[in-house]
Amino acid sequence: KIELEMQNEELKAAKSELESSKQRYFDLYNFAPVGYFTIDHKGSIAGMNLTAATMLERERDSLLKKSFSKFIALEDQDEYYLFRKKILDLGKTFSCDIRMLKKNGESFWAHLVGKLINDSINVVVSDVSDLKQAQEEIVRADKTLLAQSRQAAMGEMIYMLAHQWRQPLSVVAMSVNNVKISLALNKKISDEELNVCIDVV
Repeated sequence: KIELEMQNEELKAAKSELESSKQRYFDLYNFAPVGYFTIDHKGSIAGMNLTAATMLERERDSLLKKSFSKFIALEDQDEYYLFRKKILDLGKTFSCDIRMLKKNGESFWAHLVGKLINDSINVVVSDVSDLKQAQEEIVRADKTLLAQSRQAAMGEMIYMLAHQWRQPLSVVAMSVNNVKISLALNKKISDEELNVCIDVV
């Protein structure tokens, strides 16, 4: 009887540990900072964690058995199709960046990592909207800097051309001025002076 009671106590302790472990797994799965989706061989959502449903701003029950592609922006349907096809055909882990749709129709950038487990694909979804926005801002800043650099180079080239033109023009202006002064003073201009002036011009 004592041995039976000891076994009963061990069984209760094991059951308690199992419940505790199950709760830890539940919390870890549901409150992870990334979304987890299980997509069946037909492409429908077979399961997801709470974070995944929150990302799409929907109740979990409303997502079950719906096609995962329904929540992907039209522009990225081909990208998702290739992502899923590669996983199913090759059985390897693949990733892609696509825009996913929230309940209100707004989209957000998501980084998907998918792996084949039996007949289903387990997909980890991370919201990378901030990263994409930062990348776009860097590209815009690079384009602005390039345009400013080109404008600065063009300005410098125009300045150099103007400077190079200014020197010969000042010599021409001086020669013409000399002729004008001579004419103003009713001074006769020799053929030699006129030829020098013409040569300069």
